[in-house]
Amino acid sequence: GIYLRSWQLQFKIQELKDLVLISNQPDTACESELTGEWVYGAIERFSSCEARQREDFTRSDKELYDQCVATHQFERVKNCQRGREVRILVFNITNPQDVLEGLTPRISEVGRASDGGEFVFYKDCKTFDTEFGATETQFSEYCYYTYKYPSTENADLRQEVVTVNVGLMEAIGNSVDNIDYIVAIVWGTLALDYLNATAAIAEDYIRGQLLSFAWPNNFGAHFLSEFSPAEGMAGFQAKDNAKALYEIVLDASRDHCFVNGTRYDRNQCISMANTLAIFARRYYESFQTYNIPPYGLPYKNG
Repeated sequence: GIYLRSWQLQFKIQELKDLVLISNQPDTACESELTGEWVYGAIERFSSCEARQREDFTRSDKELYDQCVATHQFERVKNCQRGREVRILVFNITNPQDVLEGLTPRISEVGRASDGGEFVFYKDCKTFDTEFGATETQFSEYCYYTYKYPSTENADLRQEVVTVNVGLMEAIGNSVDNIDYIVAIVWGTLALDYLNATAAIAEDYIRGQLLSFAWPNNFGAHFLSEFSPAEGMAGFQAKDNAKALYEIVLDASRDHCFVNGTRYDRNQCISMANTLAIFARRYYESFQTYNIPPYGLPYKNG
């Protein structure tokens, strides 16, 4: 009896290892009457098939669900799981103008337009560049989210919400004991592209600082080439260039900077840094929707 139970235990252990571990070696568990049926057959028939396990590993959650539905005419709810559900809670600040004046925010939860329920998304992930080794697997993965209630998606997800930009606050909080120039770097550079800034407009703002009255030719074009993320300009390098400019300006020992390969004196560098801050404010104001008293208009319409 002890030997029999030991054999059964060893068999179960081996069976579990076969399910958990994915080997790159061929096996007989993939055999069936139809050639290649292990690829798209019901998963419970080929759960120990190593080739099927490798194939399913590269499929997205949505592909696995669709395949399960196709192979299970009955009891689909029991056998087929539609990816992982991600539930998102959203909170709205109902008194944004009071918050700007330093008062305590009033918070209310925002739910689905029909019943106030949670926003639920399916998280579907798919692996790619998968390489199966003898003892390990290397892969990359990307995930996307699909709203669970497509019939009410427009009404649910287009509700206006006013909330705190937590990511920006965290970034600003990390600059404690330093003058904060994160907003000017991130939003200032974005605004040059988003607001279609031209060299002439940039020159007007830079000259308007009244810190320097002698400027080299094409300094507006230099400014955009150095700090605009637009195609053909600085691109992804724009934010790094702006950060370098602000670090120079904040260092009292630095008396010049280089913008697009041209040397500028300290006052000119400060004028450009201030101009980035102006564009950051314009970018921020361009998408604000709450009304500003006493005009009754949002920034972007005022």
